[in-house]
Amino acid sequence: MAEKGQRMKSLAALARETIPQEPDKRGYLARELVQCTLPHSNHKDVFMHQRKDGNLTVTISARPDIGLPYGAIPRLLMLWITSEAMRTRERKLVLGSCEKDNSLNHFLREVGLSPATGGGKRSDAKRLRDQMMRLFRAKISFDYDPSSRTGQADAWLDMNVAPKGYLWWDFTQPDQRLLFDSWIELDETFFQAIISNAVPVNLTMAGNLKRSPLALDLFVWTTYRLYRMRDGEEINVSYAHLQRQFGTDYNRADNFRTYLSAAIVKVKTVWKHAPLELTQRGLKLTGIQQSKLPVQPEAKQRALSVRRDPSNPFELSVNDLFKAGEHAPGWDPRVMRREWETWCKAEGITPEKPLAHFISFLKTHKKLNG
Repeated sequence: MAEKGQRMKSLAALARETIPQEPDKRGYLARELVQCTLPHSNHKDVFMHQRKDGNLTVTISARPDIGLPYGAIPRLLMLWITSEAMRTRERKLVLGSCEKDNSLNHFLREVGLSPATGGGKRSDAKRLRDQMMRLFRAKISFDYDPSSRTGQADAWLDMNVAPKGYLWWDFTQPDQRLLFDSWIELDETFFQAIISNAVPVNLTMAGNLKRSPLALDLFVWTTYRLYRMRDGEEINVSYAHLQRQFGTDYNRADNFRTYLSAAIVKVKTVWKHAPLELTQRGLKLTGIQQSKLPVQPEAKQRALSVRRDPSNPFELSVNDLFKAGEHAPGWDPRVMRREWETWCKAEGITPEKPLAHFISFLKTHKKLNG
């Protein structure tokens, strides 16, 4: 019997090796929502949430009768929204769009939830509807503070997520395709903001972290940071900075460290070799080869290096901004590019090599302002 059991295990192992695995799904999330995240938990009678990372502040406001989005579900929804917007390049998104299955159940599976969790108030379907209303009806503001010794500047974007929409729910017949004819239309400014600088995300891995908002945030943020790091490079992010960025839901620093440690364990259950380590100083992140990232950079990224208007001495490509941003982490290179152009014009400077001049400007800015 023991020999038979061992043989059965060997056959099962062989089957796992020979049966082709489903490839991980590729998705996207707006960079601002990677840097500054949504609430982790529900705080009653609180209708404004704010997070800060470097010069970026994200503020989410809610109607008192609806409330703020919180937890893992709106994070998964934002991953789906950004991914669909990137795929279709359309502001109007059909929920659960699929040629073979347009049901509520399919959409639940698409965002990493289970339609088979019961029909009570805590069912995935009803929690999803609640968080959809909270997220779609919320207002989001991105505020940038590119202040420096060269002057004072303000930049902001105030947006509704989805000013139009139609949601139909029949919890008694979740597989009725015709009843789930639902859609949302993204605000134009919000749409442009989320697709202009979307960060690639491994949706399969992210979906497996759906029970932990902090682990989900940490996984996506780690992927984003590793895109900007060289193999073997190390950075340490202080606990104070991490708590401002991820942990405002945790009252005490020691509580946050405990939750952060647990979140790292969860991330490593889906990404075994995640280069994360807690130290006395904070969180140590070590750069790895791009081939080992959970999701690869865009195959067409090189095409972005072409400048749109070579006659403009201040014109920089998307790749130029990405490269320059590595010299001033925590500062938005798009906002800093505008400040650099304003400063150059005020000083009567016309750079012969825009990228090199802009990088020099960023280094000086970083030295003066941290």
